[in-house]
Amino acid sequence: MHEAAHVKHHYLEPGFSEIWLKKFLIDRKNGWNNPEISEKNGLVDRRAAIDYTKDNFEFNIPTNEHDYSTTVDGVVIEVFGKGLSYKHATENLMIERDLIPRQLREYVRHLAFYPKLNVPGVTVFYGEVSEAWKKVCEDVAYSTSCLYAASMLPEAHRKIVTRIHTN
Repeated sequence: MHEAAHVKHHYLEPGFSEIWLKKFLIDRKNGWNNPEISEKNGLVDRRAAIDYTKDNFEFNIPTNEHDYSTTVDGVVIEVFGKGLSYKHATENLMIERDLIPRQLREYVRHLAFYPKLNVPGVTVFYGEVSEAWKKVCEDVAYSTSCLYAASMLPEAHRKIVTRIHTN
């Protein structure tokens, strides 16, 4: 969901990020790891304040060649790691893709399975992105996935529902 939201956000340019940035003006360069940044800025998750250019997470995206690749229903699947069941990994990735809401699912064209990733995919962008896009990319993706989760199971996501209502 989160990765698919990144890709849809990319396709919504130009202009979408500028509008978002004006509506949710946040100093995304400093203090993203402050536990209260969500409440102060109306974010659904404090990590949503990460500026793409200032991201200090260490991603474990492999730089080596994949060990297996296939295409299923127009989706490129790459599996990294020897000794894995490629069939099982492919089936699991397609199950994950099918759990994404239909409006976002159509944007999923590339999925990867890599044991060190904490999500079953990577986002691949084609072309340049704007400075505004870089500032709001995590905000848009976290908001999309959290809003969807809250709409499906509001009782389980009471904190998010309350924050949305407040803001």
